[in-house]
Amino acid sequence: AFAAQGDRVFALGRDEEALAKLGDSIGAHAANVETARCDVTSEAEVEEVFGEIGGVDVLVNNAGIAATAPLAKTSLADWDAQIAVNGTAAFLCTRAVLAGMLERDTGSVLTVASTAGKVGARYTAAYTASKHAAVGLMRATAAEVAGTGVRANAWIPPPSMTIVWPLIGAASVEASQTRVAATSCGSTKIGRASCRERV
Repeated sequence: AFAAQGDRVFALGRDEEALAKLGDSIGAHAANVETARCDVTSEAEVEEVFGEIGGVDVLVNNAGIAATAPLAKTSLADWDAQIAVNGTAAFLCTRAVLAGMLERDTGSVLTVASTAGKVGARYTAAYTASKHAAVGLMRATAAEVAGTGVRANAWIPPPSMTIVWPLIGAASVEASQTRVAATSCGSTKIGRASCRERV
């Protein structure tokens, strides 16, 4: 949408192959989109890339990973990874742009969170904690910029079938839907996950 309106859009990520394919999915407005490899959990990489980009008017924190396991079987590596990608990355990127937004007295930070940022679900201790961190970060940031022209919000979509679903450990998207429905879809009025076709 931003690219279609003529805005310059920068897409960051660790997957260079996915970044290379991004232009094809955008089509006619691909010329307005630039990509850069950046591990948004790395303080050094975030500072370098955002330093090269310059002033940012709208930041969308959309990096995310997920894994499920009973708490007793959740490894420290899984915990650290989800906290880093879902929480720390949003902090680093928000910090990188906030000073400039405040100086210009305009800007918007949007962090894609999850229903797990509001309530807990079985077998999602690390994911739930990381999404609570993301929501809490936006609440604190919103309080900090209150009274200025800068906004900070967390968007909490319903459970949705996205590319993250296979990461929860199921063998297929269909199996993922069954597994997630048992833990989180009860929090939605329709009792099932959403997807692009249903929006």
